[in-house]
Amino acid sequence: MATVYDLFLSHNSEDKPAVREISDSLKRRRLKPWLDVENLTPGRHWQDEAEEVIRTCRAAAVFVGQSGIGPWEHEEMRALLDGAVRRKIPIIPVLLPGAPTTPDLPLFLRQRTWVDLRNGITADGLDSIVWGTTGKKPRRKEKEPKPGPLPLHNLPYPPLRDLLKGRDEELRKLSESLEAGGRTAIVQHKPLYGLGGIGTTRLPVEHAWASR
Repeated sequence: MATVYDLFLSHNSEDKPAVREISDSLKRRRLKPWLDVENLTPGRHWQDEAEEVIRTCRAAAVFVGQSGIGPWEHEEMRALLDGAVRRKIPIIPVLLPGAPTTPDLPLFLRQRTWVDLRNGITADGLDSIVWGTTGKKPRRKEKEPKPGPLPLHNLPYPPLRDLLKGRDEELRKLSESLEAGGRTAIVQHKPLYGLGGIGTTRLPVEHAWASR
């Protein structure tokens, strides 16, 4: 059974280094791209193999670089556009680094939303190719922000945060007491009191850190 590829990479041979870099990046994004230099079987007619992939691929990217669309790429593009009509596969124009500011795209390719990599092969650009291929926009994992310096304050201790155990109810009641009347403060008629060491200082400190 023939392999079905996610994305046929149609390109001018002069742009092969950039397209190969993109192919490697797409593989890391769990796509299965078809690139001639990596997938043609030695000793066989390369046109026959390319035609088979064009007939069965799920999507295609047509790359446009500084030298424009090459002769064989033009033939591939025509066959791919035919597949776009008959099989409803997406055809993604991709502008490579060095492509003209105003690219001269063929009419039927110009009508499709392109991916612009003229300023570099970026993660966002690669994600756009994946999106066009699969129909699903990749979700980028956001890096957790590094903790910054503590803000200026006059609190006597740094926060314990998760190290403070078993006092959630007391903290909740303290918050409700302070917030019931909007702006308020701990005053003498509502003191926190008790034996030393039971949290009469720590609870207000933790509340202050939590609410800033």
